[in-house]
Amino acid sequence: MVSKAKHDTIQGERVKSVEELMIANFLYLNGIEYEYEKPYPHGDVMYRPDFHLTEYDIYLEHFGVDEHNRAKWLSPFNEQKYVDEMLLKRETHKTHHTKLLETYSYYNRGNILLQKLQEMLEAEQVAFKPRDTKDIYEKVADNDQNFGKELIKLIESFINLSKSRRLKHNDLVKLFADRRKIQNDFMYERQEMFLQFALPILEKYNNTLKERNELDFNDMINLATELITDNKPTYSYKYIIIDEYQDISFSRFNLIMEIRNLSGARLVCVGDDWQSIYRFAGSDISLFSNFGKYVGKYEQLLIEQTYRNSQPLIDMSSKFIQKNPRQISKNPKSKKEPLEAPIKFVQYNDGEIEDAFINEIGRLVSKYGNKTILVLGRHSFDIHDLIALTPKSRVKYYERTGKLEVKGFEEIDINYLTVHRSKGTEADNVILLKLSNHLLGFPNKMTDDPLLSLLLSDNEEYRFAESAGCFMLR
Repeated sequence: MVSKAKHDTIQGERVKSVEELMIANFLYLNGIEYEYEKPYPHGDVMYRPDFHLTEYDIYLEHFGVDEHNRAKWLSPFNEQKYVDEMLLKRETHKTHHTKLLETYSYYNRGNILLQKLQEMLEAEQVAFKPRDTKDIYEKVADNDQNFGKELIKLIESFINLSKSRRLKHNDLVKLFADRRKIQNDFMYERQEMFLQFALPILEKYNNTLKERNELDFNDMINLATELITDNKPTYSYKYIIIDEYQDISFSRFNLIMEIRNLSGARLVCVGDDWQSIYRFAGSDISLFSNFGKYVGKYEQLLIEQTYRNSQPLIDMSSKFIQKNPRQISKNPKSKKEPLEAPIKFVQYNDGEIEDAFINEIGRLVSKYGNKTILVLGRHSFDIHDLIALTPKSRVKYYERTGKLEVKGFEEIDINYLTVHRSKGTEADNVILLKLSNHLLGFPNKMTDDPLLSLLLSDNEEYRFAESAGCFMLR
């Protein structure tokens, strides 16, 4: 189920573009009071300027044009209409003697949008009164209660990957300062800002463990590796068999290699790089994709016969995952009877998700009968978008069991899981929620943050590679 992109400001408005979002949040963060798209009070023309700075009676329009006043993202007809409206807005302000400031999309492409905005506002004597960080956080948390949860997950991934690779303070500073892995100046500044608050959290976390005389999982693995390295015990293993090898971390790999070196055992590693989804727990897919680099001479055996899905669905998913050139090329086959049109996209607008969901349940029941239905989300809280907490809600969710009860379809076995928890499960029909271009959508732009690639031995350049892997669980 696909929802349209949302651009919600800190102040709570829904704006039309990322650039308007940047402007709105810049004004809010700097304590500049504004109204968004309020009716222009002069003349007879129905006109809603993008921003009105109420304290100064200054209007701000952001135009989606390039250096030549072209809006090439529109059709020729709509581009001319857009430019004509831009000229009319300028004339309206001139006629009624109101102050208009303008920003343009090409400012953002040059990474100077906010710089230009600040210069214009300062020239108009607009006072900057930066808001208190605590107040900003409380405002964001009020608007989106799940934002903090995902930020915590990002920090957890940072801690896990750092400890798995046994990176110390200076190692991390050096790694995040290395411009060779950085796409542009914006990403470099972003990395610096992230490390400024993430590094003290990592150090506080480690110090807290020491004070409590406790170990986390990475500590246990690393200490076990140290004990084996220092004491060199005798092992008589002939084979070391590792399942789900695509999710191996460096700390676990180092432990295995110490045991292997002392025992002379052969490694038998079973896994599927198409299903690597546990980077947040410290896994590093390069240990799979560059297997020979780390273990030496090896033989690769492909298991290409699959029994869970039909061939059309396998072909579609295989083509999708192999858009990432770093995935190992495979040609999976199935003898299962094919389905007609195995994938359907259902688009909905804000406030329509319950109707869209129930209509889709009805369609599945009508077509396939009382078959099991599994509803999947990228996050545990995605299901809450579907559940209206009112007596009239037609969908009930029992969090302890994961059971969903849909009015009119109470006899159907419907359950909700996150994509990670669903690994290895089966259902006759699957509905995937919240495929949206949103910070906490699917893909998740925080959990799949490119910052984490700095902590991997082989920088993953393919965007949202881990979210793509979530689609491949079967």
